Amino acid sequence: MSSTQETSVGAGTALLVLDYLSRRGSDREAIASAAGLEESSLAPGARIPRSANLAIWRAAVDETGDDALGLHVAQFAQPGALGLVEYLARTAGSLEESVSMASEFGRLLHDGVELSAEDRGETIEVRHRTLDGRPQLPAAADFAAAYLICIARQLVGFSFGLRSIALARPRPDDVGEWERFYRCEVTFGAAANTSVLDTAEARRPLARADPNLHALLRGQAEAAQADLPAPNDFVDRVRAALRETLVTSGGRTSALCSRLGLSERTLRRRLEEHGLNLTSLRDGVRRAHALDLEARGTWSQADVAAELGFSSTGAYRRAFARWTGASPRAWRARHRAD
Repeated sequence: MSSTQETSVGAGTALLVLDYLSRRGSDREAIASAAGLEESSLAPGARIPRSANLAIWRAAVDETGDDALGLHVAQFAQPGALGLVEYLARTAGSLEESVSMASEFGRLLHDGVELSAEDRGETIEVRHRTLDGRPQLPAAADFAAAYLICIARQLVGFSFGLRSIALARPRPDDVGEWERFYRCEVTFGAAANTSVLDTAEARRPLARADPNLHALLRGQAEAAQADLPAPNDFVDRVRAALRETLVTSGGRTSALCSRLGLSERTLRRRLEEHGLNLTSLRDGVRRAHALDLEARGTWSQADVAAELGFSSTGAYRRAFARWTGASPRAWRARHRAD
């Protein structure tokens, strides 16, 4: 994405906010028009300028005077409101994989934000932040954090291991509604929305996992993301270098940087400019290569694990189960049957 090209976002959130306002009696067509949008441009799957999305949120805040608007819109939403990426997350094998899907295909939702997860042993830290450092409108920041929690509760249950949450919005005068919604330690004024999850709960297999539908949706998401205006060929170069370094060094960051001729800091910064992070990119390359090799049906699991740079066959099996909700053997058998 060039520096002169405005960041675009999926129209799903704007549609949701307009639906919420319409339910309250507001003139949704007038609000959309004031944001420079035609109703016809807000079809599911469409993209709109970031500035128009922001104008919709501001109009909603003005119309309602509701400081907790983001919380209320998140709870108003019906499952699937954010389209393909959300369905991909909902059919994943675990909550951790759901976050991984939202991270990998985040550009379909918003070019200017990043969702990432960091394994800290007993906990997983899920962070949602803007790439340009600009603060989000409080209502939009609230929605982003609360909608993730709503989906997690629908997938895992109300007590899914949320230990604490930090929100990238100013502290409201009355924090009671936020504390009642999150039911954990809540802090405000953070640089990014940051949810701390219990690792065991995040990796628990989901009862609603659907590997076959998930694989189908992933293919659609890959095609949709490929159709977005390409930032440039930099990301493709990184993916190619990752594939090459998986075998030689397990995809270690130092080897990747050496092959690309970049420092780690520069690599991460340039990926962030395109709404990506190294962890999810590496995981996506591994996953795609694993599915290709398993589909051939001629490689042993030990050979696939070595090809992908895993330390052991067990580590590969665990990653594969996280990606697909099935073991490599079961996935291969089902693939042959299909």
